[in-house]
Amino acid sequence: MTFSDALAAIHSRPRGAERTLSRIRALMDRLGNPQDRLRFLHIAGSNGKGSAAVMLSSVLKEGGYRTGLSISPYILDFRERFQVDGEMIPEEELAFWAGKVLEQADILDKEGIHCTEFECCAALAFCWFAEKQCDAVVLETGLGGKNDATNVIGRPLVSIIMALSLEHTALLGNTIEEIAGEKAGIIKGGKAVLYPVQEPEALGVIYERCGETGTALYMPSPSGVEILENSREGVAFGWDGQEYRIPLAGSHQAMNAVTVLETLRAVSDVLPVSLRDIHAGLAKARFPVRFETVGEHPAVVLDGAHNPQGAQVLASLLELCPESPKIGIVGMLADKDWTHTVQVLSKQFDQLLAVPVPNPRACVEPEKLAGEAGKWCEAQPCGDLQEALEQARALAGEKGLICCAGSLFLAAEMRKVVCK
Repeated sequence: MTFSDALAAIHSRPRGAERTLSRIRALMDRLGNPQDRLRFLHIAGSNGKGSAAVMLSSVLKEGGYRTGLSISPYILDFRERFQVDGEMIPEEELAFWAGKVLEQADILDKEGIHCTEFECCAALAFCWFAEKQCDAVVLETGLGGKNDATNVIGRPLVSIIMALSLEHTALLGNTIEEIAGEKAGIIKGGKAVLYPVQEPEALGVIYERCGETGTALYMPSPSGVEILENSREGVAFGWDGQEYRIPLAGSHQAMNAVTVLETLRAVSDVLPVSLRDIHAGLAKARFPVRFETVGEHPAVVLDGAHNPQGAQVLASLLELCPESPKIGIVGMLADKDWTHTVQVLSKQFDQLLAVPVPNPRACVEPEKLAGEAGKWCEAQPCGDLQEALEQARALAGEKGLICCAGSLFLAAEMRKVVCK
């Protein structure tokens, strides 16, 4: 199987199915349950999962641990889903393990058990990480937690719950309590760490889950975080008597980093790292399309904000930027809370260009999105990203700012257009 064959075969698997762990369990049984030979730091949440995962893996690598990293979704390259010590899986190794995984998935097909694309990706990750004998694996959930394919693992070293908000409501629930219940499903004993800012309704659900599973809970106080510097280039902050700097912009990234620091403290008995490792690892953490500047004159910023909470964070970052005018290029998937997200974002822009999101899932039609955004700023639909970028550059001029947001998929595609 070639790399191209492997990608085509993986993408040919079903995308949607009943939310259950039964299929991934059957698949992992046929593969010998390699996940049982690994130690995991398991991360769920609505916002901040990817940033926390990248920071954690960077610090653990600095500490000398062979560290696996599995993120979802990928941003620029499918192989980003599978990394060891910051390096993506080689194409030939992905093809090899895809062949092994899909061979077993095909057998299960004949038994009426049809594993999804994401389940096959999770299985591939576990197989490769086990072969590489990783000391630790930072594992990001795909959707939810309780019934997410990654939750086939046993008790992790630590379960991490990042910021929560209403998302995927058709699948995860219509209230914060229901969302929290799904995310808290990754808590299975041992230790859990919470992002510093949580809704009271979510906290109640998480406390109850920890009590049921006998899990020790750690939650840093947001009042202990002092923002020292905040710009498009990153954020510096003080916490617990130390100063830290990360190349990820926004005070929310400081909160993500504090969650990482609390996590490292929680697992220090198993995976100890030095203060030097922590500073070096945080300073080297990079993550595309997290308020990433990819152009100047006009400034071009890409962000993956795709729900109201993420939009509020992005809005606060845009308020820090002195450039004017501010032009938004926005597209959203239809299964998100797009009306509230667009409302928050539109108030930050002098003009908004609505675009389609290049993704198999249904997106909000640009005309419909522009109609909603038009209640708050000037807005118009555009046919594609290249057209939108050209219009935005003309509107922004040399002293303005262009921000593309609304979906990780959109920001990733725009990155290709801009960097081309």
